[in-house]
Amino acid sequence: MKNSNKKILYILFTCIAFFIIGFSALMFNYANSPIDNKNTTMLVNIPVGTTLSEVVKILSQADLVKQPVLFYSLIIIKRATRSIRAGEYEFNTSITLSELIDKLLLGDMRYYRVTIPAGLSIQEIATHLSAFNLINKEEFLELAKDKAFLESMDIKADSIEGYLLPDTYLFSRSMTTRQIMRVMVDQGQ
Repeated sequence: MKNSNKKILYILFTCIAFFIIGFSALMFNYANSPIDNKNTTMLVNIPVGTTLSEVVKILSQADLVKQPVLFYSLIIIKRATRSIRAGEYEFNTSITLSELIDKLLLGDMRYYRVTIPAGLSIQEIATHLSAFNLINKEEFLELAKDKAFLESMDIKADSIEGYLLPDTYLFSRSMTTRQIMRVMVDQGQ
């Protein structure tokens, strides 16, 4: 009887070992193979507050993830379940899934270089930023005169006009209008 139990345990452990080795090889191959060889660039937006399952769904719909269950497993293996950052990302389809996850973890998102020329009015700045789909023009103009918001930045004027200096800025679409305005004021000080 003891020999029989030892034999069963040996077979069981051998099967488990083969399963672990096979799964590890599958995951390694999956993580380190290019998404596809078309070398296409895609923009993908991960909204603030998106759950991990929603992120996987977004990436699947964009055809970046072909096997959601394996991708989800890869995220768990990389201990990245709560570390993915919201934002607009630019992915080349020739990258590996491991590199894609690293981009999401680092917050390596798409930034837009926006130059605000000298002499623009607040209205013109709002139009310029909205052309990049970075802000809602009406919200920007309302916020430009919001007393509480201005006071939070130590601006004692009736408007933010004159505090947004001409310069070249890097903005992401995940930034709020408030954040964009704060960057422009901080960079001007």
